[in-house]
Amino acid sequence: MVGRRVGSSAIAALIVLGLGVAITVGPAWADDARKPARKASERKSKSDKADEKKAEPEKGKEAGWPRRVVDPAPGTVHYVVQQALIVAQDPDARGAFQRYLKLMHEDWKHNDKAIRQLEAFSWQRFRRQVKDYVLEGTEGGFMMTRQDPEHLTDADVDARVFLQPINNKIRELPTPIRLRRVEGVWLITANSL
Repeated sequence: MVGRRVGSSAIAALIVLGLGVAITVGPAWADDARKPARKASERKSKSDKADEKKAEPEKGKEAGWPRRVVDPAPGTVHYVVQQALIVAQDPDARGAFQRYLKLMHEDWKHNDKAIRQLEAFSWQRFRRQVKDYVLEGTEGGFMMTRQDPEHLTDADVDARVFLQPINNKIRELPTPIRLRRVEGVWLITANSL
């Protein structure tokens, strides 16, 4: 019985404390009442606000994003991504997986267990969803919404390419594929497609 009284009095104390804080701080609308009113010359009309919005470039739009990637140069990150998309569409799943492994970084295929895990989970999901990313009328073309870093240099060893699921109305967010350059060759380190 004593424990219940202590618990209930603690709760009552918290409620009183909360009310005290709420009264001290006051409602949010009270702050607005204390602010001086703007002069008519300082107020912006709806058309002014709309013009400001139009003048601000959307993030990524100024650089020509999204970009269609249909015929990338061999040896580029885009070429490796396209090859992965092509391989994933092959009806021979076992043979296609062996070719996909050649595009993967060594860290992800260092032992038999890792390879089995890759095949059972990531590869199966990729094969199911690959059609969501391939441009219509192409073998492995895709829509890239961004790349990080945007401009790859010879010094860059890691990259992320974000693909738009253009053929899926449910999933709208771009999905990344991570790559790492090893001895001049780009290899996939993570595939979220």
